[in-house]
Amino acid sequence: MSKLVQCLARFNRKERFWLLSNALDEHSTCLGVKFRKDIENVTGIHDVPANAWWAMDYHLDWLVGALHLYNGGKENEKLVNDKKLIIGNHQDIDFVVAFGNTLILIEAKGDTSWTNKQLREKVGRLIQIGEHGYFELVQLKYILMSPNESAKLSLSKGDWPDWMKKKDASQQPMWIQLTMGYPDIENSGDNESARKNFVKVVRVNEDGKPYIKGHCWSILDAKLPHKAGLKRFECD
Repeated sequence: MSKLVQCLARFNRKERFWLLSNALDEHSTCLGVKFRKDIENVTGIHDVPANAWWAMDYHLDWLVGALHLYNGGKENEKLVNDKKLIIGNHQDIDFVVAFGNTLILIEAKGDTSWTNKQLREKVGRLIQIGEHGYFELVQLKYILMSPNESAKLSLSKGDWPDWMKKKDASQQPMWIQLTMGYPDIENSGDNESARKNFVKVVRVNEDGKPYIKGHCWSILDAKLPHKAGLKRFECD
């Protein structure tokens, strides 16, 4: 276990991770061949190991602490927080992969797409962390993962950082397709068809139309847009 992984692991108290680790056997916690190949293709990193360390919902405050230790910091130091590096909320990274001095951060969206506002906020925090030198000793990569790639994402000023940009001339964030859908539910085999099998519970009006203040509810196609603002109806 590399020093970077040791530092990251010490903060990983997320119960979801430990529940999954307890539910799966030892070999099931290895990263899959396709997933590793996808990372290698988009980042240019070679030979992502199957037994690379990983974590879910890793708080950015934890990341600051782990990188502080990795960069030679000590426990029980009293550190000035004038730049608000530690903000005390649950802002996190969906999936973290680490091995050697490589740190891969992955953000996933399954049901919705990214907005510039969402991405700028998260990436802005990472840029702030980097401005304090915490990424100098790591090979950092930041990847988006979703069923469909979001188009025309941009920072308010300048380009996305190099650690999240594609290798081509597009200047867009690195992206990997997220496959969704259960193999035992009938579909044509492609990702888009598989996603159509998902449904959701929605509040509706008396005509069965999605309505955020509706007094009825229904199970609808998950791809159906949910819009508020329709005339309110009462249901008995």
